[in-house]
Order: sequence, then C-alpha cells, then structure tokens
Amino acid sequence: MGRIISVLSGKGGIGKTVSAINIACALNSLGKHTLLVDGNVSAPTIHIHLGAKDIELSLKDALNGNIHFSNLIHTHASGLQVIPAKTSASDLKNLDFNKLKEVISDMKNFSDFVIVDTCAGINDESLACLEASDEALIITNLEEATIDATRKIIETSLELKKDMRGLVVNKSGIWCHELNEREAMNVLEQPVIANIPFDRKVHKSNLLNHPVVYSHPHSKVSKEFFNLASKLL
Repeated sequence: MGRIISVLSGKGGIGKTVSAINIACALNSLGKHTLLVDGNVSAPTIHIHLGAKDIELSLKDALNGNIHFSNLIHTHASGLQVIPAKTSASDLKNLDFNKLKEVISDMKNFSDFVIVDTCAGINDESLACLEASDEALIITNLEEATIDATRKIIETSLELKKDMRGLVVNKSGIWCHELNEREAMNVLEQPVIANIPFDRKVHKSNLLNHPVVYSHPHSKVSKEFFNLASKLL
C-alpha cells in the first residue's frame, strides 16, 4: 500500500519545495515508484523548478472534474513522475479544497510514495493536503521565528493524528541567530532526522531544471537527501 507524505513548513522561504522535489527524486532513484504532487495550488512552482512552464494540463483539471489525475502525469528526465498545479487567478476563484483532499487521497495506491508539496503555513489549502496524507514531514530552519511557526504545524499534524516523520533542518549553516538542533528538538518535541547543508549546487541544479540529487548526485547535499530518503523507507 502506498504512503502519502505531506511536506510542510511553518513559513515561506525555507526551501520546502526544493526539498520535496529532491526527496521524491531520491526515493524514486532508490527503486520506489514515487509520484510528486504540487499541492500548493494557489502558488505552484514545481513546474517552474522542473522546466515545464508551458504545460497545458495540471492538477487544476482534476479539481475541476475534467480529467483523472493519472492523465495529468508528466515525467521528468530523472524518471520521476510529477503532477504539477499550474493555475491562473481565474482558476482559484472556484477552488474546492474538499476536492483537493479527495483527489490526493485517491492517489494512495497509485505509487509506493506520493510526496505532496503543500503551501507554507496552516490554511485551508495545506490542511486539505495534510488531511489526505498518512504522514507529515516538516522542513524548518533554526531561526526562532521559524521554530515558532513550525510549532503550529506540528500541533495541527498531531491533532489530525498524522504520523510525524520528524524535522528536516534545511540550508544549515547560513542563518543568523540560530538555535542549535538540541534546543530545537527540546522546543518542538520532535527529532531532527536530517540536516541539509546550504550548497550552491542546489542553485546550479535549479538553473538546469533538475533536482540536485539528479544533476549532482555525489554532492554533499545530495548525499543528505539520499540519507533522508533511506530513513523514510
């Protein structure tokens, strides 16, 4: 049976989407059939990260009831299957978050893993993705403001009885006024299961429209993403 994992963050700018892309690609590279879904319907960016700006069909077509999600899959050069969510302002006027939950829930048995990139924070959109998921994986950094926002994500996930996979500390080493990992774990009462270092190869991979685990598989940052994927297995 497949596992649906929502990738969340307390606020924007943490690197949640890039993390979701690389986690999904790493899982796929490790032999697990993985589907990456852009659940950030109001501000989707996965199609941009992966160089598919001109796509016509996306998740919005499933939300409108026009087409089954399995007909919306795009395949990246790495072999990763992706359902993007390219939308316009007019598409968002009639967005039904219950339908978003329903469509993501239906993906459960399609793949070994369904990795859902959600919008930042807690709102109707991220809640729909989280409610459809089995597990929650939270991307954070060690700034106090981020930790406070992350606490709200954790509390909501636990209230919904989701399996908490732990914390992923992203862009480690570049933030000012950081807490240390032990302090963060004490405050949030969750383990840090991965520490993803800041690496300029991530920027280079973005310019290539590839996950860094595909374009630079032997880099330090890629090794950490692969280690994280192995833990999820």
